[in-house]
Amino acid sequence: MPRRGFSLIELLVVIAIVGVLAGLLLPAVQRSREAARRAQCMNNLKQLGLAVHNFENARGGLPPIGTAPTDHSWVTLILPYLEQKVLENQYDYGKYWYEPANSTAIATKLAVMMCPTDPVAGNTIKGAVGASAFQASACDYFAVTGVNASMNWTNPGNNLNGAFGIGYVKSLAEVLDGTSNTVMVSEMGGRPFAYLAAGGLDSTVAASTGGSGAWAHNNTHKLMSYTVDGRVKGGPCGVNCSNRNSIYSFHTEGSHGLFVDGSVRLLRAKLDANVAFSLGTAAGGELIQATDY
Repeated sequence: MPRRGFSLIELLVVIAIVGVLAGLLLPAVQRSREAARRAQCMNNLKQLGLAVHNFENARGGLPPIGTAPTDHSWVTLILPYLEQKVLENQYDYGKYWYEPANSTAIATKLAVMMCPTDPVAGNTIKGAVGASAFQASACDYFAVTGVNASMNWTNPGNNLNGAFGIGYVKSLAEVLDGTSNTVMVSEMGGRPFAYLAAGGLDSTVAASTGGSGAWAHNNTHKLMSYTVDGRVKGGPCGVNCSNRNSIYSFHTEGSHGLFVDGSVRLLRAKLDANVAFSLGTAAGGELIQATDY
């Protein structure tokens, strides 16, 4: 007796079932992949935290930062503690970071400075400072140097500065708000491009060509807030609404923050700007609890 094959209807039913199963599994696979990427991002920040603390043990304080684009990066200063002594040896501290003498060093991509969720992670920033053209590797993490005065935000201590000392090695004793209540490094993904809430590229803002976003740049920012859509400064949103001088990542849940005590915690998306600002100051006198973010 001849064997009966699949009818066309049966075949279509099987294909439909497979399609439904694939549709059900795909979101789970995507969530699993994002969970792995988030874990890697957290690990990057933990490595940065260890390097900063090793610098503090050796020098008696946190890495100094500058306010001008000619200043050396805090990242460059901790390279020996990131097992990147060879790279630091290629860097000439006697020259500005963007000068030809440092072209090889600043173009080097540092995996520890790149979040795997960022769709443009490791992008090369091409630009110029004065007459010096450069190509520098972008990064997804930045030093929080406090709150931008243009936000017209005040705190009890009347002090908007962050954890790192501006131009000097700052001791942990100067972090009066507490090392577990102060964010010293956080995410700012997508640079040098401008991004809005939910990962949308803002085509109205030109990509940075002055070096902002490169790890070799001074790589520091005073925090700003935005409207929830990310288009207007001074709004209520402090996390994941804009990557222009604001905490930002492509994780839908929020952005990771490295606290002075070395811990890494998630700051939820659309976090109230007042809370984000409070976490960004080192001696502002604000009262913050983990449930606030």
